[in-house]
This record gives sequence, C-alpha cells and structure tokens, in this order.
Amino acid sequence: SYSYGGMSNREFPQTSRMDSTVAAGLNLSLTLWDSFASRGAYQQALGDVSIADLNYQKRYRELENNLKKTVEDYNVSRKIYASSKRALEIARESYKIAQSSLSSGAATLTQVNDAELQLTAAKLRLTGSLYSLNALMVEIERLSGRSVIQK
Repeated sequence: SYSYGGMSNREFPQTSRMDSTVAAGLNLSLTLWDSFASRGAYQQALGDVSIADLNYQKRYRELENNLKKTVEDYNVSRKIYASSKRALEIARESYKIAQSSLSSGAATLTQVNDAELQLTAAKLRLTGSLYSLNALMVEIERLSGRSVIQK
C-alpha cells in the first residue's frame, strides 16, 4: 500500500481576501502478495463448479431414467386399459345372455347375479386402469415439463 500526504505549518490567512484553493486526493491500494489467498479462492471456485456440474449430470440422468420408466409404465397401462375395455364388453354380453337365459328358464338367479358381479368388477377394473393411465400421463408431463394432452 502506498500513501502520500502533505501538511503545512502555515496558519489560516486572517485577511478578508482569500485565495482560491483546490485540494485533491488519491488513494491507491495495490496488493502485491496475498499469500496465495486469491489463488486458493480460485481453486475452490473451480472445485465448486466441478461439483455443481457433477450434481447436475446426476440429477439429469435420474430425471431421464424416471421419465423412461414412467413412459414404459404408461405403455403397459395403455395395454391394460385396452384389455379392460374388452373384458367389460365380454362381461356386458355375458350379463345380457344370463338375463335372457333367466327369462327363458335356462339359468338361475344366482347365475344372473354372478354375471352382474362380473360386470361390476369389469367396470371397476376399467375405471382403475383409466385412473392409472391419467396419473401416469400427468407424471410424464411433470417430468418432461411439456403438455402431453392435446386440446
């Protein structure tokens, strides 16, 4: 650090006439050696950047893997939904056949009740698979940051 200053022993003039004076100052501080503190801070910053980059890559891979798994689950859920729709159609046909068989005397009320139970179970499975399909679609949107549903 270098500093320059000046002083005077002269008294302040006692006259009514004062000279115009100008004062200026300059303080310049220049560090010539800081015991490698700035180099250490620089090395620490480089290490922090490397750690942040590794954490970013790790989170990116995790997100990518979660998205792939969710898309796979979604495709499986689509197949389950399609088979649930087909099972519902079959259960409806079975119930209609059981009702017509009951009216003709070829079936008992227990058989109609069983067919109705199967129909209700098929409707429940279809609703559950539709819920699962929509939940996975929302998860895909959340992970990808894009809207999947076309409006």
